[in-house]
Amino acid sequence: MYMKHILIMTTMLVANTLSPTDKLAVLRANVSNFQNISQANETIHFISKKNGSVYMGTSTQTGTFSLHLPKGDLYYIDWQSITGPFRIDSIAIPPNAGVGGITIQFDDTTIELEGVFFASGNANLDKNSFQALNMLTQGLQKNSKVKIEIAGHTDSQGDLESNLILSQQRSETVVNYLINQGISSIRLLAKGYGPNQPVATNETSTGRAQNRRTEVRIRKE
Repeated sequence: MYMKHILIMTTMLVANTLSPTDKLAVLRANVSNFQNISQANETIHFISKKNGSVYMGTSTQTGTFSLHLPKGDLYYIDWQSITGPFRIDSIAIPPNAGVGGITIQFDDTTIELEGVFFASGNANLDKNSFQALNMLTQGLQKNSKVKIEIAGHTDSQGDLESNLILSQQRSETVVNYLINQGISSIRLLAKGYGPNQPVATNETSTGRAQNRRTEVRIRKE
């Protein structure tokens, strides 16, 4: 997933409905996108490295939430996006922590749809793709007002016209799968970009593999 993120820890000396205890620190979170627009209803999970315990916060209309976290632990931070959970960073809570603040800032408009595979040279979905697509279906069901574009991309091998056609066909395959799962076609748009929007070099096999991808793009209209 090509999601940018920034995490900033600061000390906060402000009033809070939660108070630290001998064993628990208070973490106040501010969630926004890269335009500094507060993001409501974003679910963030904090996962203990020590024992795997999960602590969850969901942002309010102002993009904030507060929660207790046990002191003296490292927490992995997962963002619950429309396509599923993604690990975006980690944070340490010292044994002497009190009240702290964290800013979680990310690009919420384009998410790589990991785990979607096609047979080489055609638009037939591999059966191993169903889990990722079912997670996307669930995300769209929970966020019933969200409209998305399924953006298909190829590497630069082969001729341009064939790659444009292939990427369009693959995008349409994903859209048709979602429609068959009950998602309204009004919320879905298929668009193939061929090799025209690379994220890596096409001079290496690794780079070409990165460029062959399917993305979910949130439509703002």
